[in-house]
Parts: sequence; structure tokens; C-alpha cells
Amino acid sequence: MNNRLFTIIAYVGLLISIPYAFGSEPQLIETFQPDMEILPDENVFYGDSFTINAWLQSYDDLPDGLGYYIDVLDPDHNQVDSTLWFVKEDFVYEFDTTHPAYNIAKGGIYQIKIEKADFMERTEIFPKIIEFEIIFPEQEKHHDVKSPLKQFKSGISVDQIQCNKNLVLIQKYDGSPVCVKSLTAEKLIEHGSFIGLQVLTNPKYSISTGTHSGFCIGYCSTSFIITPDHITILKTGSTRETQLLDQAIQVQFSEKDWNRIIDSIDFQKFVTLPDKIGCPGCADAPVNWIEISDGNQTKKIEYENQDNIPEIKQLRAILEEITTTLNTKLDQSDNKIITLDEKDKLIEIKKGEKFLVQLDSIYDWRIDIDNKTVVDSDYSDIRYSGSQAVYLAHNLGNATITGIGDPRCQSLEPPCMSPSILFQIDVRVE
Repeated sequence: MNNRLFTIIAYVGLLISIPYAFGSEPQLIETFQPDMEILPDENVFYGDSFTINAWLQSYDDLPDGLGYYIDVLDPDHNQVDSTLWFVKEDFVYEFDTTHPAYNIAKGGIYQIKIEKADFMERTEIFPKIIEFEIIFPEQEKHHDVKSPLKQFKSGISVDQIQCNKNLVLIQKYDGSPVCVKSLTAEKLIEHGSFIGLQVLTNPKYSISTGTHSGFCIGYCSTSFIITPDHITILKTGSTRETQLLDQAIQVQFSEKDWNRIIDSIDFQKFVTLPDKIGCPGCADAPVNWIEISDGNQTKKIEYENQDNIPEIKQLRAILEEITTTLNTKLDQSDNKIITLDEKDKLIEIKKGEKFLVQLDSIYDWRIDIDNKTVVDSDYSDIRYSGSQAVYLAHNLGNATITGIGDPRCQSLEPPCMSPSILFQIDVRVE
């Protein structure tokens, strides 16, 4: 890379001190995993510039010598550009496809690789690789919309520029327009290098998802109704258990996560999916569902966990991440937690409720229940670190939970002489 371009990179002139010179050991940096994206998107028209943006989730407690090489490769895997990112803040680098230093001679699929650097030495460890396409003029007819810059240079006013579906229009401070995903727009405007313009293409989506089971005990149906600023969680009991009251909980939702969902939706593909994929619920397994409306049309699909649905792979992963996190937080806050302090006590709970047994982690615990028709492990529920299990009250009655804790040090060489301990509680389900 020539000197003029290289000066764009922040911290390029930093003096790196190497711990080996002072006899200290290098720190492990595998936990600092970088992420990267192409801005405005992965389709780049020759003659336009694009931005390479890389970042870490946190810049706290960074180990010494942390760095990454960011390499651009052409369709023949020849190196077009290489930059060393000294990780102190986000990496933001503008790439001009016409600059002679890069010698971009043809269109096709290019790659950007992040390679971990160990005190400036390459390691052949690639935590992130992304692809993008450079499109030459003769290829433009195969793409839906001309680049916003080409529209602008042809005389179209900024407020009339069209973006491809699910993209929004923002503008550089030099006046040139760019079409990006909504989450990317938020980042760039926050960074201070772009200003926001009217959102041109995002429809007014409404989104909900959830699960339901035909054969279950307790709360058998959970729905998540998602809006830009909150999520409403609805839990409904089995039709055979009319004493269970429906639960409704509302929690705040971030605009960032809402935009992640919106950016992952391809509504045109979604509406072409069958209403039922495979045979959801046929084997008494939980049924998953997603419902989306764009303001004009509503579509709902049902499927099971093992179903592979390429059209919603990214959307499904984001929804599952968000709902799993919510379920975990709610369960941890709502479940009664039983500790060693409750030893030999009577625990009274209602049918359909759960409780968490969380005993001292210096012991290996063996848990036994004398009446599993009343209380048993909830095998569908998440297990928490340092706990023994989540238990569900299935039926009215009484049960005794007994735990024998063997000190972990007994398995060491030589073993310790600490004795095992006994834990016991009586549970009454009303």
C-alpha cells in the first residue's frame, strides 16, 4: 500500500513494545474475536468507493500486541491490499476501486480476510473472511438498481435516488449518497462520517414468533410479539390445566436488535414458503412458528427445530438468540432458587411452577426424587452454571428431594479427607 493510503489507518504510527524483551509471557488473545463488514454492501460498482469496517465487541483490558492483518484478495486470490490493524478502536478504511495502487482490472468475487497477528507476525489464523463483488459496467444490467453514486452523477437528485430492497439512503459529508442496511446506517451516522436521509425502502414490519406443544404439562405455548422498542411475552397453559392463568410480560427492546431482525428479512422469499414445513407437531415435538406482516400481507410458517430452511436461516438464528436470552433472564428472575440454606425445610409451590436447585459448587451432587409424578427435572429447560437442575411441579402432592454432595477434592491425588454431606427438602405442590 502506498504511503498516502497507509496514513488513513488509525494508530499506524504507534510504537509497539514487545513483552518478550522484559521476560513476560504473551497473553492469550483468542477471546477477542473481531467482526467485519463491507459498507455500504457486498455489491460494489467499479468506480465507487466502499468502506471496510472491523471492530471488537469490547476494547476493555486488551492484551499487549493484539493486532490483525486485513487483506483484500482478487478473484484469483492475488493480494490487492494489506493493512495491519493495531486494535485500539474500530478499523474504518475507505477503498477506492479505481486507485492505481490496487490495479482492479476485472469484476468478480473478491475476499477480505482478517488474519491474527502475534506481535506483527502472521499466524495463519483467520477469524473472519467475507466476500464481496466488484461489478464492472458490462455487468450492471444484471443488478436491480444502479449504484446511488451513478444515479447521483447522472443528474438524479438525492431525494429521488433508489436503493435496492431493505436498504436505506444516507449521505457522506461530501454530498455523495450511499445505500446501506439500517443497522449499518446507524453505525455510520454514530461514527460521524455520514448524515441520515429519508428511509426509502423499509416497510412497516410487525413480527412475532414462538413455540407451542400439544402434549405437555404446565405452560405449553410461548409467544414473542416484537416491536421496535419492546417485546411482549405471552405464556399460555395446557388446555387440560384450566387453573393456570395466562402470563403476559413486557420487556424493553433495543433499536439495534430490531434493525438486526429487519435486515435479515427477505419478505419476498418468506411469503413463498409453505405454511407448514415438514410435519410440525406430528411426533408431539414442540412446534416453532414465525409470523411477519409488511403492512399489506401477513405470512405465518410452522416448523420443527431440526428443519433446515435456507430462506430464513439468518432471521431464525437472530430470533432464536433473542428469545433464548429472554427466556434465560426470565427463568433466572422468576424461578425460586433453592440453596443449602433451605436444607430440611418444606418448600411450597403451585402446580406448573418451576424452581432451581443451586447447591454449593465445591461438591459433586447426586440428586434423587422419591415421587417424580409430583416433581421432576424439567428436561426442556436450560441448565444454569453451578446448578443441579430446574424442577417442575407436575401434579398436586408431596415429594422429597435428596442430594448427596461428594467433595471435589476427593478425586484429587492424594484425595482429601473431607466428608460427603447430605441435603434434603420436602416439596408440597398445591
